[in-house]
Amino acid sequence: MSPERLADKLQSLEVPARLGGEIAVALVRFKESFSADYDPFEMSLMEYAIANMAEETFEETFHVWSCKDHHDYLVLVLIPKQEPEGGGERAYGSHVRRMGNQLQINVQHYLKLQVSVLIGAWGRFPGDVTRLYDNLLLIFSRRFGSGKELPVYIAEASEMSSIGTLQRLYEPPLLIHLMEAGDWEAARDKLEAIMQELEDEWAESAEHVTEAFFNIFAAFSHIAHKNGRQLSEMIDADYARGKELIPAKSAAHLGVWVRSVFGKFRSTALQETRSARAVAVKEAQKYILSNLSGELSVQSISDSLRMHPAYLSRLYKLETGENISDYITRQKLEKALQLLKFSPLKIYEIAIEIGYQNPNYFIKVFKKHFGLTPQEYRNANA
Repeated sequence: MSPERLADKLQSLEVPARLGGEIAVALVRFKESFSADYDPFEMSLMEYAIANMAEETFEETFHVWSCKDHHDYLVLVLIPKQEPEGGGERAYGSHVRRMGNQLQINVQHYLKLQVSVLIGAWGRFPGDVTRLYDNLLLIFSRRFGSGKELPVYIAEASEMSSIGTLQRLYEPPLLIHLMEAGDWEAARDKLEAIMQELEDEWAESAEHVTEAFFNIFAAFSHIAHKNGRQLSEMIDADYARGKELIPAKSAAHLGVWVRSVFGKFRSTALQETRSARAVAVKEAQKYILSNLSGELSVQSISDSLRMHPAYLSRLYKLETGENISDYITRQKLEKALQLLKFSPLKIYEIAIEIGYQNPNYFIKVFKKHFGLTPQEYRNANA
């Protein structure tokens, strides 16, 4: 997202963060029995109440933006109302500690709930948000575990900087989901973003390269198996290189392997798509030729093929360069030419034979295409 678009989005959502401004992130965890004590509606009320208490507790110095993550933690983003001089930790560190303790006390006093609060190091918005949040998740499990009634914990800057994850690999949409959906352009962009992050930040980390390799290899295997194929059959020699872990030797090796394998996947998928489209076109044409005397329409053809009419029309145009209605008309008139030349049928009988119940309309269509009326054509070819 461009900085301009992000700024507009923040304004529309009334999130008081400033691009490039310092922020702190905190996690609030309820004790384990909390979710069992309340139904979903009561849970939402309690979460809302705790978020309001956080806003009131920090309001003198901070704006507070809050949400609930899928781990059932309450996430608080603390946004200074004034840009801190000398850095957020130096200007507000002790204040944040006091307010974190006060939040815990307030929740216990007014809501009769015990919560654990973890406050992380400072970072810049928006670039550090994901890193700060991911680091807090890991530190939470390390420092708090399953313990209850723990004091507020302030993460040290050294703890935050020592943790590094592959952000592009795991942020949604995942590679496996893009490939399942057949969105090959987006899947290619996803892979390029993953490789760029590896090359820029983790080129010297064998563990990160290996992690990315196994994740991507698993995604390729899943898609192959889901489509009834063996991965080894689809990627040939690249499969042997994968089994020998050659792509995991370096970010450069992985990049070459990933691009080669993805190219084969994409080529196979596009070929299968083209084959499926060609079969559909042939089936449509077969139905048309077998029903020229009937009431042919895109709807009736699509019903016979179990397709949506709009999809069939687009597919036919894409594959043949011709509208399916034009093909129907052309086939009807070509049959009319044969009947005019080689049968004794009257004009109105030929019209009915090719599906035109109104002979005058048949004559009009025929003359528009050939410049002659059916009778003039018959006379000229008698």
